[in-house]
Amino acid sequence: FDQRTFEYAVRQQGYTSATFVDMVKEDLLIQQFVQSINGTNFVTEAEIASLAKFTQQTRDYYYLTVPMQPIADAVSISEEQIGEYYEQNKAQYQTEVAVSVEAIELSPASLTGSLSVIEEQIQARFEQEAEGADLTDQLQAAHIFLADATDEKLQAIQARLDAGDDFAALAAEYSEDFVSAEIGGDLGYTSGNTFPEEFEAALANLEQGQVSAPVQTDTGTHFIKLLDRQQRSFELASERGRIERELLNEAATDLLVEKLEMLKELSFNSETLAEVATDLGLELQITEPFSRQGGVGIAAYPAVIKAAFSSEVMEEQYASEVMDLGDDRHVVIKLKEAFPARQKELAEVRSAVVAALEASTARQRIAEQGAALLAKVEAGDSIESVAKAAGLDWQVANGVKRISTSVNAEVRDDVFQMPIPTGQAEHSGFYTANGDYVLASLTNVTVGDISDLSAAERISLVAAVQDATGSRDVQAYQSSLIANADVVQ
Repeated sequence: FDQRTFEYAVRQQGYTSATFVDMVKEDLLIQQFVQSINGTNFVTEAEIASLAKFTQQTRDYYYLTVPMQPIADAVSISEEQIGEYYEQNKAQYQTEVAVSVEAIELSPASLTGSLSVIEEQIQARFEQEAEGADLTDQLQAAHIFLADATDEKLQAIQARLDAGDDFAALAAEYSEDFVSAEIGGDLGYTSGNTFPEEFEAALANLEQGQVSAPVQTDTGTHFIKLLDRQQRSFELASERGRIERELLNEAATDLLVEKLEMLKELSFNSETLAEVATDLGLELQITEPFSRQGGVGIAAYPAVIKAAFSSEVMEEQYASEVMDLGDDRHVVIKLKEAFPARQKELAEVRSAVVAALEASTARQRIAEQGAALLAKVEAGDSIESVAKAAGLDWQVANGVKRISTSVNAEVRDDVFQMPIPTGQAEHSGFYTANGDYVLASLTNVTVGDISDLSAAERISLVAAVQDATGSRDVQAYQSSLIANADVVQ
């Protein structure tokens, strides 16, 4: 990483070095302000105790599982059933209405190919920018900082420096700037205006690798080392490509304004967009058919989809208004061809019909089996006896918390939604994500207690509450600013 890499990177993001630094400063200030609001939050013992009743709650339950896969594998569908299902659900097997449209897109990128810049323009722009270019050397500094230095400590550090001891090791040992001390005292780069005046003056007089005598500033005493000196340059050879691109983009933007007005005028009531594209020197696109769900390219934009299926474009076959897609992209469309919905024949959708019918049948069978098992349990049979009679797997889980990882998470989450038993077990049947049926009996619920929290759990719970209330306070503050703001012309 060096200064040129930095400048290239921030330029790619649309910043100059100065505006990037300003953006970072503003972002840091906002973060500090938000953190200051969050920092005022506190959590009382009563809140933690109340939350612990839920977070530390434990549940005891039994459950059995009816697997979906064997039931699905046993399903056999006849041709008669397939035909009946298709006839009953014909509406599901229709093509959607689709359209294909002509489109003309206008953007700076669509115009740059027809533009060029001459050497005199590049030279003039370079000279203009060179006048304001900051060519100040970038100096990378490291320091050993002492807030209240004694003569003895300063002499000890100086003696070790004179003996050739490693500066980074001395910074880790002595420096009271604990953040930079961890990285050998490295403070990063400065253009001469980052550190106090005395610090910058001493740094500027050092040779690369040299360490200064003790330097006194308002904050304390520094031993300063110049780690690196990067000389900035602003040369035509390295800047030519960027300047040429910027000039082309500027010319394209100016031309775009002119072309946009022409596009609006020529496309209005036009018989075909092909002539408009030719007159403007733009490319005519013809999209693949797409439905109201959208397509690819410009057909993926909601504004284009809405316009394509509007009565003006689809029925009256007018050209649409010129739409702004953002980022200086504009498009106008006109109907090329409409494809009405049609009923698909059974032969076209047979595999989909069979799959849907098999899934529907399997779901019905597992629901019937699950309902029969639930009825037995509600009549007084235990999960264990019902499972054994049906040849099914069953499990028991005791002392399970909401966050327990040693049990099936899907079953655990559903069990924690069941009501607390009053006198007798609560029973519930539900389905897992893969379609299995689970029948659960909740036998006991133990309310959590604050004493059940470990030190780590307590810290985590307090932090979660503070984060939630802090976010709420920040949102409330933002809402109050908006509510009390006055908008003037």
